[in-house]
Amino acid sequence: MATNNINPGRFFGNFVLNKTLLTCGIYSALFYIITDQLASTWYNGYSIINQNYSELLATGAPTRPVMLMVSVVYNILVAAFAIGIWSSGHQKRTSKITGALIIGYAILSMVTPLFFQMDMRGAQATPNGSLHPVMTAVMSLFVVLSIGFGAFLLPKWFRIYSFFTIILLIVFGFITSLQVPQLALGQTTPFMGFTERINIYSTMLWFAVLSVALLKAEKEKIRPNEPVQAAECTLIDGKNIFKNWFALALSAAVIIAEIIKLLISGRPDYADSFSPVLLPFASATLAAAAVIKFNNSSTWLRVQRALLWIGLLLMVWTANGLPFDLLRLTPLMPQGIDWPGFATRLLALAAVIVLARLAFKEPAGSEPYGKNNWYGYAAFFFALPYPLLRTCWAFGGTIGLTHAGAAGVGFAPLIIAIPWVLAAVLALMFVHTPHWMSRRFLLTAGWSATVIVAMIGPAAFWMIITSLVKGGVQGPEGMDAWVPFLFYTSWFLFAIAIGAATRSYQLRTSGTPAFSVNESASDVTNILKK
Repeated sequence: MATNNINPGRFFGNFVLNKTLLTCGIYSALFYIITDQLASTWYNGYSIINQNYSELLATGAPTRPVMLMVSVVYNILVAAFAIGIWSSGHQKRTSKITGALIIGYAILSMVTPLFFQMDMRGAQATPNGSLHPVMTAVMSLFVVLSIGFGAFLLPKWFRIYSFFTIILLIVFGFITSLQVPQLALGQTTPFMGFTERINIYSTMLWFAVLSVALLKAEKEKIRPNEPVQAAECTLIDGKNIFKNWFALALSAAVIIAEIIKLLISGRPDYADSFSPVLLPFASATLAAAAVIKFNNSSTWLRVQRALLWIGLLLMVWTANGLPFDLLRLTPLMPQGIDWPGFATRLLALAAVIVLARLAFKEPAGSEPYGKNNWYGYAAFFFALPYPLLRTCWAFGGTIGLTHAGAAGVGFAPLIIAIPWVLAAVLALMFVHTPHWMSRRFLLTAGWSATVIVAMIGPAAFWMIITSLVKGGVQGPEGMDAWVPFLFYTSWFLFAIAIGAATRSYQLRTSGTPAFSVNESASDVTNILKK
C-alpha cells in the first residue's frame, strides 16, 4: 500500500495554528461586546441606548485612552481571524477575498479612532472629526462586502443567514443615519445607540458563527487512519508545539492583564515610569508573531528569529519592577503593591522563560560553539562602577557626592556593594573556570544574576533616558546627577553581558556533565556507573 509523505508534526502544527486563528473570530466578538458594555458604565452620563459607540472614543471622552487599547486588541484578533479564513482553503479564491476584506476592515477600524475620531457631542467640529462619518461608511462597506463574499464559504444555510445579516445591516444602518444631523448639532438622539448596536452586534454574531462553522469544517479535514511515512516523523516539531502555544497563551494573558490594569483606578503608580505605556502590547504582539508558524520559507524563518529575540528582550523589560513588587510585600517597603501591575509583570516573566527556551534552542546540525571570552570581560567591566564608587565613599572619598557622608557613614556604603563584587567575580569565572567549579552551580548563578539585574536594569535605564528628555537627570539627595546615570546604565549593560557570558559558557560546555567541566573521561565514566 502506498504511503503518504505527511509530516505529522507539521500537519498537527498547521491544524492547531489555523484552529487558533479561526477561534479569534469568537474571541473578537466577545471582547468587543463585553468591553462596550463595561465602557458605557465608566463614562458618567453616557447612555448606551441613546449614544453611539464612537462617542466612547471621541476627542476628550474619559474612556478614550482605555478604548484605544481595546481597539488595538480587538483589531489584532480580527486580523488573526482573517488570516485563519485566508488559509482555511474553503472555496480557495473566496476565502482569500473574504480574508483580505476583513483585514481591510480591521485596518480601518484601527485607523479611524486613532486619526479620525469623532468630536464630542456639542463641541466645535474639527477637520479630522468631520471625516469620521466618511471613514465609518467605508468601514461599513468592507463589513458588508466581507459578509457577502463570506456567505459562499459554507453551505446554503450560511448563505441565507449571511444575506439576512446584510439586510439587517442596511435597514438599521439607514435608521441610525437619520439621526446623524441631530448628533452633529449636539442634540439628543433617542435610540441611536440601540439601533447602531443592532448593526454592530449582528456583525459580531456573524464573525462568531463563521468562526464556529469553519472550525467544524477544519476538523473534518483530519483523517487519523491515513498511514504516515515513518521517515518524516520528527520529534523536533512535536516538542516545540506545546512551547509555541504556551508562549502564545502567555502573550495573550499579558495583554489582557495590562488592559485590566489600565481599567483599574487608584492603584499605586510606582512602576508606571519603568517603561512606555504600550510596551506590554508591543512585546506580546512581537512574541506572538514569532511563535506563530505561517510558512516554512527561509526568509520568514529569519524574520521570526529576529522577532523572537526582540519580543523576548521587550518582554524582559515588561517584567521589570518585580523586585519592587516583592519588596512591597515585606515590612521593608510597606507602601502598598500594584496588584494588577504585579500580575502583568509576573505573566511577562513566565513568558520570558518560555520564549528564552525557544530562542536558545540550538538548530539541528549546528557547529560546535567557540569560546567568547569578551562576554565575561564585558560583564566584569560593567559590574565595577557601583562597587568602586561605594568603596571610595566608604573610605571617605567624595567623588560624585556633594558632601562627605552623603552615601552613608562608615562602611555602610561598602556593605551594599558586596553583591556587585560577587557579580564581578562571577563574570570572570565564565572566562577562567576553576577546575573544581560545578557547571550546574555556575549556570544557576549566571542565569540568576541575569534575571535579577534584568528585572531592574532596563527600567532604571529608561527612567534615566526619560529624565534626560524631560530636562535633565536629578540625582538622589547628596549625589551628582551623573552618578545614577552611571549606575543604571552599567546595570542595564551588565544584564546583557552576563546573560551572553552565561549562554556562551553553556553552549561550549553542553557536552560536559553538570558536576564539573574539567573532570577526566574516566572519572565521568566511573561516576555514571555508580
